Amino acid sequence: VHTEFGLEYLENRSLLSELKIIWAIIKKNFKIEVRYPLNFLTYTVIPLSTIVSIVHNVFDALTFGPSPGFMEYTGIVDYIAYAVVSFNIWRFFLSIFQGTRQQIRREQTQGTLEVAYTTPVRRWVFTAGLCLSDFFTFMPSIFALALSSYMMGVRLNMTFPRVLLTLLIFFIGVIGNLGVGLIYASTIIRYKEPGAIDMFMIHPMIYYTGAGYTVAALPLTSRIVSYLLPLTYTFDGLRWAMLGTKTLLPMHIEIALLVLVSGLFLVVGIVLVRRFERAVLLKDGFGSY
Repeated sequence: VHTEFGLEYLENRSLLSELKIIWAIIKKNFKIEVRYPLNFLTYTVIPLSTIVSIVHNVFDALTFGPSPGFMEYTGIVDYIAYAVVSFNIWRFFLSIFQGTRQQIRREQTQGTLEVAYTTPVRRWVFTAGLCLSDFFTFMPSIFALALSSYMMGVRLNMTFPRVLLTLLIFFIGVIGNLGVGLIYASTIIRYKEPGAIDMFMIHPMIYYTGAGYTVAALPLTSRIVSYLLPLTYTFDGLRWAMLGTKTLLPMHIEIALLVLVSGLFLVVGIVLVRRFERAVLLKDGFGSY
């Protein structure tokens, strides 16, 4: 650690040093995936199961088609593009949560999480590297997903400013959902029951964030919850940038709220990782066999 990152002690690290540590963890897990080339090809480079799901979304769109209600809420008639773009966005951000679960559980069951936590690396930084590992491993699939979506008739109406806004919203969304991932990771570290935790954290997000539809169609009480989640503004902003859909709020307000909510979730995630880590240390350790 001292040689690679030039660190003298834990409290004197720069943000760049912490990012290098996260990147080192991501690269390590990426190399593990690449060791199995056929699996890496079919699940990452050309994710066949995801492409089949895209085709399934297209058939659903052709079967049900755009309704007057859909056009009123979204402002567009191309239901196929809306469904496919929404699914692709959800698939990328879902990889943060799925990766968090898989990486944390693997470290727990192998007994290496406790060993890793003895290294001179901040707990939340190490956990963030685990949270983002599958997300970055899945990134090579973007070309296959874009090509398959294009073959299914999806056309994006994007100018250069819209491309920049897409990248900006996507980047802020990654930070916000990293915060959600840290909260998810902290509960797995503390309670070691990811299946039960999924029911309370991951599945409701499909409903409240508008993964397949606009949040504007939800009841008022549900929209109040939706407005507190960073993925809501990520979905809404990316669909606006790529498809020109209606937005819940003026876009400059949505981006400001996305920054605010993302920062809040990131801080809460860091605090919970620290607090639950101490609680587990005082109780029964990090391993789960």
